[in-house]
Amino acid sequence: MFGRHVLVIAALLASAPRVRAAEAQGPAPPAPAVSGQAIAYGWVVPEQDNFGMADAWLDVGRLHIEGRYNYEGLRTGSVFLGVNGSAGDKITIAATAMAGAVFGDTDGVAPGFRITLTWWKLDLSTEDEIVIDPWSVEDSFFYSWSELGFSPWDWLRVGLVAQRMRVLRTDLAFERGLFAGVSFGKLTATVYELNAGWTTPTWVFALAAGF
Repeated sequence: MFGRHVLVIAALLASAPRVRAAEAQGPAPPAPAVSGQAIAYGWVVPEQDNFGMADAWLDVGRLHIEGRYNYEGLRTGSVFLGVNGSAGDKITIAATAMAGAVFGDTDGVAPGFRITLTWWKLDLSTEDEIVIDPWSVEDSFFYSWSELGFSPWDWLRVGLVAQRMRVLRTDLAFERGLFAGVSFGKLTATVYELNAGWTTPTWVFALAAGF
């Protein structure tokens, strides 16, 4: 019995330095936050075939990973890596700087960024990139999608949109119009109307699922 007590005391004494070392180091840092979203688009366009588009991204802490299809061009895919950052309290700004590779019917590299400025029930966002074709400078182009949104309730967002995309063939340098979106938990459905009053309208239907 005495020998067993000696062994228990010796084990406790041996573990004490490790316990004190762990306490000195403090609690383990929290795991990085993980979030993501997948969006499917349906484009109804005049004077060309209708088409679909897909975009999915994953954020792990400050790391941003994104994949797209039919975004920079039809029958074209792209992958991006980026870095996230944010600042502000009442007026907040969230930004992602990224660079990607484009492949398919359109080839190249694409540095770009996404910025969202939020205040009260208003938000202003823009996503811009330059697709650089290293084999043909003439085929390089600028892409932009910007929104000014107003959210009177958490489930409703309406506003203005302006965009420039190579997948559309119109006489306008920038397409512009209106949008309205409703949210159901993690799902958001949005309808965009472009170019009404300037030319035959283009309609975009988007369904997003986030986590």
